[in-house]
Amino acid sequence: MDFFTGTSAATVSERLRILAGGNVGIGTSAPSSKLHVAGDVRVTGGSFIDDGVTVIAPDYVFDPTYKLMPLDELAKFVHAEKHLPNVPSASNFKAEGINLSKLQMSLLEKVEELTLYTLDLKSQNEMLQKRLENLESQAKKQ
Repeated sequence: MDFFTGTSAATVSERLRILAGGNVGIGTSAPSSKLHVAGDVRVTGGSFIDDGVTVIAPDYVFDPTYKLMPLDELAKFVHAEKHLPNVPSASNFKAEGINLSKLQMSLLEKVEELTLYTLDLKSQNEMLQKRLENLESQAKKQ
């Protein structure tokens, strides 16, 4: 079934195609999957829901047994691999596509890890500030 829009045969352009196998194309006449959209997809006042995905939120990052990668190891990894650990690379996205639910959870894991790194750095900074104040106090006494 083909759907067209226009006022005359010369101005008719295809907008939607449903193939016999069940693939639906919007903006393409050759849909290669169940829903193939050529162009932007916008959701207004609703959500994109994937009922087939089990979402495992990365709250495990906050478990006391979770080990953050030491920053020097992280720097080496990023320098060598050109992406973050547990986040797909650009070549992986190109080859396999993007699983949005999985990507969102990977990014949330990185945000949670960054939060822990930040809190650790704040603690270190406070400790160093106290040591500095103690040294300055000792220096004034001498």
